[in-house]
Amino acid sequence: MWKLIKTLSISTDLIIKIFIAFFIWENLQNLNIIAIFGLIYFATLPFGSLISGIIGEQINPKIPFIAAFLIQIIQISTILRLQYNINMETVMLIGMLGGLGEGLKSVAGSYIDFSIRQETDKSKFYAKKTFVTQLLNLFMPMVAALLVTVTGEYNLLFMSILVLLIIQSGLLAISKIPTIRNTFDLDEILKIPGTNKDKPILIKGIFIEGLEDSITRTILPIIILVMVGSILNWGLINSALVVISIAASYLISSLIKDNYSQVLYALFSMIFAAISMIFLVRYDFFLVLLFLIFLSLMEIVKGTSYYSTLDKIIEEDKKGYQLYPEYKFLEDLVASLARVLPLIAIIVFGIGFENGITIRLLLLYVGSIPLLTISLLGRSRIFNINYKEEMTINSARKENLPSLDPNRS
Repeated sequence: MWKLIKTLSISTDLIIKIFIAFFIWENLQNLNIIAIFGLIYFATLPFGSLISGIIGEQINPKIPFIAAFLIQIIQISTILRLQYNINMETVMLIGMLGGLGEGLKSVAGSYIDFSIRQETDKSKFYAKKTFVTQLLNLFMPMVAALLVTVTGEYNLLFMSILVLLIIQSGLLAISKIPTIRNTFDLDEILKIPGTNKDKPILIKGIFIEGLEDSITRTILPIIILVMVGSILNWGLINSALVVISIAASYLISSLIKDNYSQVLYALFSMIFAAISMIFLVRYDFFLVLLFLIFLSLMEIVKGTSYYSTLDKIIEEDKKGYQLYPEYKFLEDLVASLARVLPLIAIIVFGIGFENGITIRLLLLYVGSIPLLTISLLGRSRIFNINYKEEMTINSARKENLPSLDPNRS
């Protein structure tokens, strides 16, 4: 039941996150307003995470998840009611509801996954999860784009999402989800370093990644939409990119191992940064398309390697298992603080399609962030120890020398 609910939830979230931004853009045609929408969204998200952690641990983790569905129902209902009178206040309200909803889902959903997953290899777990997400991303946005194109409006799309959200909340209400402990140790998780020496590195890595995430989730889809000219064209481009991502995701999920996941992330980060550097001298549709292909591949690698690395750093904590929901809140808090900074800069300095230089710099900025992230996470003990031991063992085997594996007598 939980897998069905989670699949439906991912499907609706994929459409909500993209098409609400498209709806706002088509009504107001202002990137600054899109940035304000994202700013309110991400600033509100940690409050939802905090509420989710407290309520989920005192009662049941499915309660905040149901609350998230109800908030999303209110969000979509607000859009349907005020769609012909959308203004800045409406945009801010929609953003606030969206942030609260995602925050409520974030902690509760992650802890339920953590509690019931059977895959012991974290990289494989996240690789399979990413593969399923990409399969949904292949069909759901394209279906949504067709609905908007055929009807010429967003009514039918948002009404369909509303029905799906009601179904999901009903299914979750009757499902059985395991309860967890009765405390949410906020003081413990906010101690730096506390019981985890790598917590400062974890925080820095999440912060750097958050600097990119806000742009790829809010501004970049609008840039692509404007470049391709219509939502239908955007859907076709998105589907083509997802096909490439699915092939890469399937390959990675079949071959990935924990010991090599960080190395894979580092390799793709360097390639992605190198591709982005071309924007210093050139800027055209084909170069942007190449950038998007590598961005899609980078998202696959990130979904596999980045999150598994976070999990492994969390498990270094002496209380890592007990503090898992708290760590998810910390991740949302730090990431949201980082996400608002680029959006504030865009609002203050302004950005528009009439100035190609700013768009190029924005794409270059997005391409450089993953390399900074892995350079920080690579300083953690779990990365260095695992990697060095694995390389030493493999080297010894190749040379027919005695194994230096410390786990063997």
